[in-house]
Amino acid sequence: MGKLEQLRQNANSLFFKLLTSFMAIIVLLISFNFLSYTFFRNNVTNEILRYNKLNLDKTVNDYEKHMTLIRNVAFSLYFSSEVELLKISSPRIHYDVASQIRTNIRNTIGNDNLYLNNLVLYFRETGFIIERDGTSQAETMFSKYYKSDLYDYEFWKNEFNQSYTYTAYPSSAFVDMSWENAPASKGQMIPFVIKDNSNSKLLIIAMLDAGKMFGAFHQSINRNFIVMNEQGQTMFSSVDTEQTITLEELPGQEGHLKIGTDYYFYSKNAGSGLTYINIVPNAGISSQIVRLNVILGSLLVVAVVISIGTSVLFSIRMNNPLKKIVQSIQELNAGPSSSRRRSEIKEFAIIGDRLSDLLRTNRVIHEDLRQKNSQLKYYAYTNKLKMIRTGGLDWKEPDVSNKPFVLTVFNITFRRRYYENMETDSDFAAYFLKEYISTALADKYAESTVFQIEKNQILALVFPKEGEPPVIETLDRMKEIFDRDKHYCFLTIATSPQYTDSSQFTEAYERALAKLKFRPLGEETQIVTEMGEPAAYHALTLMEEQEFHANLQAGNGQAVVHQVIRIMSAMHKKQAAAGEFADFSRDLLSKVLRTLTALQLDGRMRKDDDSPQELLADCHTLEQYETFWSEFLGEAAGWIKQKKEARDPITSFVFDYLDHHYGEELSLEMLADKLNITGAYLSTYFKEKTGMNFSDYLNGMRVNIAKDMLQNSSMKIQDVAVRVGYHNVNSFIRMFKRYAGLPPGEFRKTSQQGG
Repeated sequence: MGKLEQLRQNANSLFFKLLTSFMAIIVLLISFNFLSYTFFRNNVTNEILRYNKLNLDKTVNDYEKHMTLIRNVAFSLYFSSEVELLKISSPRIHYDVASQIRTNIRNTIGNDNLYLNNLVLYFRETGFIIERDGTSQAETMFSKYYKSDLYDYEFWKNEFNQSYTYTAYPSSAFVDMSWENAPASKGQMIPFVIKDNSNSKLLIIAMLDAGKMFGAFHQSINRNFIVMNEQGQTMFSSVDTEQTITLEELPGQEGHLKIGTDYYFYSKNAGSGLTYINIVPNAGISSQIVRLNVILGSLLVVAVVISIGTSVLFSIRMNNPLKKIVQSIQELNAGPSSSRRRSEIKEFAIIGDRLSDLLRTNRVIHEDLRQKNSQLKYYAYTNKLKMIRTGGLDWKEPDVSNKPFVLTVFNITFRRRYYENMETDSDFAAYFLKEYISTALADKYAESTVFQIEKNQILALVFPKEGEPPVIETLDRMKEIFDRDKHYCFLTIATSPQYTDSSQFTEAYERALAKLKFRPLGEETQIVTEMGEPAAYHALTLMEEQEFHANLQAGNGQAVVHQVIRIMSAMHKKQAAAGEFADFSRDLLSKVLRTLTALQLDGRMRKDDDSPQELLADCHTLEQYETFWSEFLGEAAGWIKQKKEARDPITSFVFDYLDHHYGEELSLEMLADKLNITGAYLSTYFKEKTGMNFSDYLNGMRVNIAKDMLQNSSMKIQDVAVRVGYHNVNSFIRMFKRYAGLPPGEFRKTSQQGG
């Protein structure tokens, strides 16, 4: 009986409960780890298979992208102006053009990332060959310099009769038989051929280095890789032994299957028709599983042993000391003034001291939180102003809920001179301004709150009382201080009338922000107290924009400067706000920069100078805007005028011919024939010299002439269309609306009303 009671007491002891709890946790963790390991082991094989599939997908993607790239390179060469000239002049051979083509081939092959051994141009009528090392006859080329058992001269000769535009052939070893006794290997290459299926005068053969492509694109630790075409032929193989798999054995577009002791991962590409196969020996996968079993099993055994030993040791060490810790806490709860006997045991004495420190720290933290009311007010006011509702930070300021207040917003604008001459960042300057505003208001008002609500925006809340000066008087005195630094920065101060309740905070804030938009031009601090007229966006009218673009494209700097200054003077007379000047100027600058870019003149702006956008952002008076536009537009118009005055025989002929024959049937090819050049060359040359396409120039010129006819004559729209070269009136109306922005009828009506 005594032993049973003793056993019951031991079962209720802390040591026993700790030990049994640890044992239960260990058993639970062992069970969980065992199940997890079993599940994990079953999925490792799938993950390894997935890893090999992803590697094959990457290889397929790289091969397909490269084949597309080579096709584009070959087509680009096929349709180049030099090759076109040789095709047209055949059977005559222009050796100077052939030399240029050879140079282009060498430049292309020089790109190591293309993995090209050679680009061969084979002309059917003459049997003429152009390649990287020079020119030769086709029979000599394919029986001597690029000899292959699969692809002899007769094979290439018959390719002209085959029905395809481009194709790739299985890889083959090519040798150079220039010296019969010492043949030189060219390597294993994949021939990629393109031609014009409808008029096969030329073959372009891209010799792809199969070995380099394999080394660059194959993503696997195994080197067993096969590429097959739609006919089941082996395009490339890195397998030492002869592969026996056929396309019929590979179901679906992609997947894997196990044949013998190997896994075959395959992917069929619908675009190219190629099938990519990666062979992974099963021994490699099995070895990883076995190695994983050994590692995880060993770790589990070690973890169980360490866990049991640690549990026993920790339970023993926690049994008695925990009671003394509880006693120490009970002594501390008596309060800081009560005497506490310090433990003679070093560890528990340290615990007691640390608990005392925690209690003192807790009291200090509570005291510090009481001193953070200003910071909490900032978040509360911000949430109130911006109508942000939070779960635990609702408005809790009953002492100001019914007090009258005045809200003022200070918006800071830093001048370019500040960033050039000052070492400190603008955020430091904004902080110093906030501190000055806070000090100035605190000197005059018993209750005020100042905080920075945006990067360049400071907000002040003043709760005026009887006997305190009006807020506007204080702002006037602050303005005098701010104006001392107007060369570096200035402020726009928007103040609200006096409100009576805190529920109007949001309304006061929104009205103050709206007032900021009515700041007039000027580079000194300004106080805005009243709302002005709603801002009207000043954009160029249709007629003004046409006049501006016509003068700018003609290089008439004086006219465009005069027009812009006239518009800005009108805006100034209407007392337009500074923001309206900025919006108008940014829109106008965008139009000028687009014109310069179209004429390829944007590169003339010096990169080491301030950009036009930066110079424009520092304009704050009418004189500064006029100076900026006079200099910038004058310089831009000068560039345009210089380019127009630069005479060019080809473009001059085109301009002159169009001026005298705009009403006739015109085409790029017709003018190219008159100049004895190709249409493609004339199109590229005209775009390079004028900054616009030939069709855009012709249609724009015809529309401009039609505008003049519509404004200065009573001709019918159908007659105007025929006069300027459009025999279909619907085409004329569509083109006129595209370039003029209005249909012809509305344009004539608008012009008559404007007159």
